Amino acid sequence: MATEYTDLLIHIHRRGESAAGYPVEARLSDGSHFTGGVFDPDQAALRAVRLDAAAYGRELFYALFAGPIRRAYDRAWGRAQAETAGQLRIRLWIAQEAASLHALLWERLYHTRAGLEAPLAVSAQTPFSRYLGLEIPEPAPIAARTLKLLYVISNPTDLAEYSLPALVVADELAPLLNSLRGLRHTGRLAVTLLPGRTGIAEPLREKLLAEGYRIAAGNATLDNLVRLLSEAGGYQLLQFVGHGALNRREGTAVLFLEDEDGRVQRAPDHDIAARLQSLAAPPALILLDACESARRSPGESNPFVGLAPQLVRAGIPAVIAMQDKIPISTARELTSDFYRYLLKHGQVDRALNEARLLLYEQASPAWASPALFMRLPAGQLFTADPWRAALTALVASPQFNPLAEGQSYIPARVVQLAGGASSGDLEYLGQGRTSGCEITAAFTAAFASTAGRRMVALIGAAGMGKSLQLSRLGRWTAECSLAPDAERLIIPVYINLRSLRRATLLGPQEIEKLLLAALAPLVIEVAAFSPQTLLAAETGPSLRVLVDGSDALPAHLRRRAWEALAIFAWQHPRHQYLIGCQPAHFIPNLLPFTDLLIMQPLSPRSVRHYLLDTLQTPAGVELYAALRRGALFDLAAYPWLLLQMLKQTMRHAAPPSHLSVLRDYVDAALAEISGTHGMRARAARTLYALAWQMQISRRRALPSAEVFRLLAEVRGRRDYRLEELVQELNAVGLLKPVGAEAWAFAHANVRAYCCAQALQAREDSEQLLDDIAATLGRHSRYRWWRGTWLLLAGLLDDPAALLRILLREAALNEGETVFLAVRCLRESLAQIPGSAPEPRLHNYLVSALLQRLDSQREPRIAFRVRAVESLAALRASSALPALVTLAGEPVRGAEEERADVESSVRLAALQALREIEAPPFSQIAALNAPLAEVLVLWEAEDVTALGEYLSVTSVPEGVQTLAAFALGRLGNALAGERLVKAFLSPSSSVLTRRNVATALTLLEPGFVTARVILPLLDPEVAAEQQLAAEIWESRAGYTADLIYLIGRLRVPHPRARAFLRDRLTGEASLQQKGLALQAVGWLYDRSVKTVVEAVAWGDFTALHLPAPPTAQEQQYLRRKALGALYYLGDAETLARLQARSLDWGPALEQAGYWAGEGIRARLQSEAGRGR
Repeated sequence: MATEYTDLLIHIHRRGESAAGYPVEARLSDGSHFTGGVFDPDQAALRAVRLDAAAYGRELFYALFAGPIRRAYDRAWGRAQAETAGQLRIRLWIAQEAASLHALLWERLYHTRAGLEAPLAVSAQTPFSRYLGLEIPEPAPIAARTLKLLYVISNPTDLAEYSLPALVVADELAPLLNSLRGLRHTGRLAVTLLPGRTGIAEPLREKLLAEGYRIAAGNATLDNLVRLLSEAGGYQLLQFVGHGALNRREGTAVLFLEDEDGRVQRAPDHDIAARLQSLAAPPALILLDACESARRSPGESNPFVGLAPQLVRAGIPAVIAMQDKIPISTARELTSDFYRYLLKHGQVDRALNEARLLLYEQASPAWASPALFMRLPAGQLFTADPWRAALTALVASPQFNPLAEGQSYIPARVVQLAGGASSGDLEYLGQGRTSGCEITAAFTAAFASTAGRRMVALIGAAGMGKSLQLSRLGRWTAECSLAPDAERLIIPVYINLRSLRRATLLGPQEIEKLLLAALAPLVIEVAAFSPQTLLAAETGPSLRVLVDGSDALPAHLRRRAWEALAIFAWQHPRHQYLIGCQPAHFIPNLLPFTDLLIMQPLSPRSVRHYLLDTLQTPAGVELYAALRRGALFDLAAYPWLLLQMLKQTMRHAAPPSHLSVLRDYVDAALAEISGTHGMRARAARTLYALAWQMQISRRRALPSAEVFRLLAEVRGRRDYRLEELVQELNAVGLLKPVGAEAWAFAHANVRAYCCAQALQAREDSEQLLDDIAATLGRHSRYRWWRGTWLLLAGLLDDPAALLRILLREAALNEGETVFLAVRCLRESLAQIPGSAPEPRLHNYLVSALLQRLDSQREPRIAFRVRAVESLAALRASSALPALVTLAGEPVRGAEEERADVESSVRLAALQALREIEAPPFSQIAALNAPLAEVLVLWEAEDVTALGEYLSVTSVPEGVQTLAAFALGRLGNALAGERLVKAFLSPSSSVLTRRNVATALTLLEPGFVTARVILPLLDPEVAAEQQLAAEIWESRAGYTADLIYLIGRLRVPHPRARAFLRDRLTGEASLQQKGLALQAVGWLYDRSVKTVVEAVAWGDFTALHLPAPPTAQEQQYLRRKALGALYYLGDAETLARLQARSLDWGPALEQAGYWAGEGIRARLQSEAGRGR
């Protein structure tokens, strides 16, 4: 629907022989008529201020709007404010006999409203035009779905004889075609180019033809121009780019076209008008990028001397021409913006005002040069783009605005993987081991490629908010399509597979029915497009299909639905697809996924941002403090639990412990169970029995028959229906169906809580705990039981007994049991506010953890990091000397085996120091004053001072490293730029650069990819980023750091992945190949799995080493390969590891053991088990 405007028509009549000025009358859209106005401009005053646009505009305004015409103007503004939201269209009609007034610069008219002074012709609220009323009907708006533009360039060979510059055709085409790309991709615009005698260079010509442009042959003669305009269907738009002049002696305008020989053909305005008038379907709009095509001199008597008014008189609805000489570059910018706005809403006067505004805001002196002549009372040249209207409606629709007013989205981050992965991989990747990308950035990157079908999975555990994010991404899609620089028009369409739960037939037809139903409201106003034609169209808007509800389907129906989606996507390759599902429900290789977006638990930084910066409520502040006190960030990492804790805080108080969070959630859910026949009373015991059975049998789900057997045992003689209890437990979010014949807990945390309750109630609990503790040295067993042990520590009256059992059975210098003991101790203390740990136990744990800091005793870096974090959790001030030493100790060389890893340990140590001692860090200062200074600056978030440490060569390397870590933890834009600068600086030492690389892994992966990785890999990106030649030429020195960054950040960019593979099998040092082995594992790049396995078993052929590796080098490469198999290995790999030789030696044996544990955990996850 067109925007409503109040209309003000000002008509200037011929000047009488004895009159003091030109008679003026005004008419308003309500029928008001004002006469008696006189326009008598002070020409001398106008000439005096011609170079001052504002002064000229004021002078002209007060000359025109005086007496009754000012009253008309004020009346019109009042009506506009009251009835049309301040929108006022102003049309200036200069009579034929007063044509000399066209020489005035009317587009400069300034006015003052609400105390602000601005030109009328630069606001969408005040469309301005020079109107010509004719004795022919007003044309109806053109409703053609695809508009045709003829773009003519006239560049005669002899322009120099007229003191005019030649045109560079490539320069003329490139900017405009870039601006038209988005319009063309929407199917809204088809372009024919007439480059004239100059032609187009072959590379550009091939590119244009490949993109669908038509290129017409021949010179830019008047005959050739008319011939093209006469083609079937004609052209709605004609744009001329070239030169023109005013023949002041004859009182005519001429355009410099080309003759058959390529020389100047002077085409007078009356000849052009006559030829165009003869066309059966003349253009609706002509845009003249010619330097003086609209200019008139005072005193000219013929009202239609000059091309623009001649063309309007000939029947052209609208003509835009330049009043003054205008740089061709400025003309390109203005016309490209003008087309964009015109095709958005179809109102020619409004579109030109909006395009002028962009120049006006840039302080371009040419903003008032384009003059619009039209005969359209409402300016509606074309119908508004219906797809933009549909997208605008989608942005405001409830489907894509699921939050209540005033609510904010919880931050969401994802790891982006290219290609497929197993469900075990996805579960591991969903545990938040990397920072991940902000979800809209990763989403945009996943769909950025225009090559081939794009099918993306959004994968997240239950409670991660996938449905919410699907709606959010649908709105994001619509907003991006509406953006001024959008290259494609993509319409988001949401479908929910939940509706297929009872489908008897499930094929691509059912998917199409869901889509057509979702599309029906969008295309109802587009007469030429039904939902079916939109799906099948080869051009025009494409769809982004957002598929929800996959998890709600039984397993057999989910597989059939995905198979149907695969067929449907193959039948409709133009469209894009985003499917949400849980890791356990992911079906590898069934759908041709191009990217996987794995949702990450919320980091403490994200939680802090949401609670303190986004919410800005007392409850948010209180909850954040409680999370820090109780070390509850592992629970707050899951959106559903974070919201649960926020509700708990608002109801009464912030939760102090893990136990209180989960007990509150379960109790609230059980309170909703029906109390009929004692069902509610038995519901808790039922959950405990189910959880215990799953835990001891190491299963995440139980068959329905087993579930109902357990329910019957718990029910006893109570008279409630078992099916009803199961359905109610499902309805309140405690249980969920798995496939057609199994049930599981909706959340693993709830299962752990119920299992802890069951274990506490058992008479043989102590013996069971002894037996369980004896098996916790196995990584897979530890992962399976850790949640239950943690919550049991909160439930028991004497948690010390639990800790004694745990520590009695554990070798504290191995495995993960000591880390679990620390967490259990903190959980038990949280139950009694103000309580302190028993000193002997506390000291025992601290001593064990300090031993794990020694790299000789604990070579596994991940465990050393966890030891540091556990010391911080214990607030172990006795560990300060060790942590200070660890944070400030020298780092190994850039390509030594654990250089990057040492940085990770130092970073953890630095963070631990902040948590153990509060500012001003006096104890730390006594041990290491420079380190304490860095901590003070970090606490103050002083990015500038921290950045200075990175640029001063006299600062010790260790302090520079710590400053880099602090900047990485701060993570804001300024900190990121300082890190990039230090990383790329040729003056940074190799060691500092390596540690800055570690700090960069704390930042947004997309930022690091764009600002660091790609500029060092791609010469075009390097040129765009203006990377110094010195850095580009020395980029080989960054290889080790790039390998580390690509792997650690899991960069999905094809260029980055190709670089890794090249380093692995191509030219690179042996140490770099080891780093590449590690990185391809982090990336889950199974394309090189065969190479990695060969290296793990001692075959180095595929690495193409320049010389046979030494025994030490072989061990280094094999350990790196075994580390990669932790991520890449499969059942066959595990079998080989279990049958491995006994002569591997301790280091390889340990690496092989942990690789096997990782593979086993993933395989058991895929099988739905937890061994």
